[in-house]
Amino acid sequence: MYLTRSMLSAHDVKDDAADAILAAHQRSIEAMRNDWAEELTEAQQLREAANERDRLLEALDKLKQELEQAKAVQEEFDAYRAAQEEAALTAQKQSLLTDALLEAGANAEIVPLLMKEIDLDGVTVTDGRLEQAEDTIDALRAKWPGCFAAIQPVPVSGDRVQTSDELLLSPEDVQQMTHAEINANWPAVQQALRCW
Repeated sequence: MYLTRSMLSAHDVKDDAADAILAAHQRSIEAMRNDWAEELTEAQQLREAANERDRLLEALDKLKQELEQAKAVQEEFDAYRAAQEEAALTAQKQSLLTDALLEAGANAEIVPLLMKEIDLDGVTVTDGRLEQAEDTIDALRAKWPGCFAAIQPVPVSGDRVQTSDELLLSPEDVQQMTHAEINANWPAVQQALRCW
């Protein structure tokens, strides 16, 4: 309620006292208005701060989601890269083992079957070379000796077939030859096949 001079006059307050009372009343009203203005400003600042906090929390939640997505993508990429590296290493091991088996005299048609018997996880490649390939090949040769050539590409069996002046390869000779030996002696193999 606002205090007026007429209200003071109605209570027989003298003019000098009324002026002092009204001045004090005016100061208290202004002080209250200033306090309200400050409180209103503080409330507005708090409201703005709360809005900023909410905005930052939303941004933080979004960043957390993006971070989780980035981690998931990174994990997928790492898994893909590891799978590609593993596939490349497996292909390299298979190629090197195929070459080693052929050099050791394995029949080229049997090499894919022999490869199935090799634990590729136990095979080590260093600087593009197989480690301990001889041990792996020796184990395969011991298990399946018939898959490896044991002869030179010259007839050695006693069951040779003779036509005119030439000795022909026997079926046993051809069976024991490697793919490379058969290719190197293909005319002799063809001639022997015609005579069996």
